[in-house]
Order: sequence, then C-alpha cells, then structure tokens
Amino acid sequence: MVTTLLFVVSFLLHGVTVLVLIILATRMKRAEDSEQNQKQATEEIEQLFSAYLMEIKDENDRLKQLLEEASPVLPKVESERMEAKVHVPVDHIAVDEQDQEDIKHGKVNTYQPPSPDVQDTVEVSLNTKVARLHQEGFSAEEIARRLGRGLTEVELMLKFNR
Repeated sequence: MVTTLLFVVSFLLHGVTVLVLIILATRMKRAEDSEQNQKQATEEIEQLFSAYLMEIKDENDRLKQLLEEASPVLPKVESERMEAKVHVPVDHIAVDEQDQEDIKHGKVNTYQPPSPDVQDTVEVSLNTKVARLHQEGFSAEEIARRLGRGLTEVELMLKFNR
C-alpha cells in the first residue's frame, strides 16, 4: 500500500517535471524566434539605410555635376562673414546709463523681437505627407512619384511609421 502510494507520487512528480520542461522549451523557442525576427528587422533597416544613402549620394553627384557644368569656376567663399550693424535709437529702449554707453560703443546686441503682426506659417513635414498618402491608400511608388522623392526614401519612412 505504501509502495503503491510512493509510486503514484513519483509518477505525479515526474509528470509535473516533464510538463515544466515542455513549458520551458516552448518559452525558449519563442525567445529564439523573437530574437531571429528582431535580427531580420535590423538587417532590413540597415539595407534600407544603405540603399537610401546610395540614392542620396547619386543625387548629390548629379547635382554636383550639374553645378559644375553650369558654372565651371565657382567663386571662393570668404572665411569671415560680414555682419550687418543694426542701428536702433537709444531713446526707444529703456536702459540704464551703463547700457546706453555700451550701445553707443557697439558693445551690446540691440536685438528686437519680431512684431506680432507677422503670421506664422505651418509646413507639413515630408514624413507626415508620406503617412497621409499611405493612409489614403497610395502605394510607395505612387507616393514617391507625387512627392518627387526616391522610392527607397518613401519605403524607409513607411517602415519607420509602422
């Protein structure tokens, strides 16, 4: 009787142990699959970046060639920038005597913020334009054609927006 009870307990413990081993094996398999998927996604992104960079390089080379054809001798850029001096009458600014002296000698920046009459313009980013067109059902090729961008660039933006 005792021996039978010990056999039953032993079988139950072995069954639980096998079940735990199966659960651990399935979790390990899921982790490996997840890691493999992540590596694959990383490789795809790297390939897209490489293609995008090559496309940009080609466009830059074409632009450089067009500029060289248009103007074979480009003017040299001066190393020092010319700074424009802004003259603001001192009587329009509330400052103390020391600041007035500094302004007269050109030691203080007389910056004035822009007037509030100027209307701000809002420009939609390229990424937003691509996302909107994709949501409207356009393919990557159609989006690239409409926006005048490279197909690789549009595919890269769509990949990052997922």
